[in-house]
Amino acid sequence: MKTIESVLRALVVVLRWLCMSLVIGLAVLVFFKVFFRYVLNNPIVWSDEAIMLMLLSLTYLGAALAAHRRSHISVELLETVLAKKKPTAVRTIRLISDVLTMAILSVITVFGVKLSLFSSDQETDILLLSYFWVYIILPIGLIFIMLMMFKRILDQRTSQET
Repeated sequence: MKTIESVLRALVVVLRWLCMSLVIGLAVLVFFKVFFRYVLNNPIVWSDEAIMLMLLSLTYLGAALAAHRRSHISVELLETVLAKKKPTAVRTIRLISDVLTMAILSVITVFGVKLSLFSSDQETDILLLSYFWVYIILPIGLIFIMLMMFKRILDQRTSQET
């Protein structure tokens, strides 16, 4: 159990570094895109597709980090009301919510992989990258989100035991 927790903690660190790298890469690429287009009058043709792929990756990896922190948008009225009276009910509601969300995300992941495989023979216009790599970003991001939710469930379980 401790190895699973340490692997998941390491995954959070890796996700943070990936997201920071993507943000820095996006900023640099957008700067050079604007510089080359408006100052040098020689646009970087492939930059639009690269920016799109980086932004998609950042979106889903950032969503995994948000799932880790439980900072996605939610209606907290029920939790707030129950937190004062029955704190165990709040933990139960969160557990049920996490399990249901993970079930739905796993179905979407399966269909995302199927879509990725189905579109693997098509290529992007400029980078000539298989659309498999464009569409596989969603299932990979959802797997990371589910892993982060699993980590939250483990953290909640260990906090109850102590």
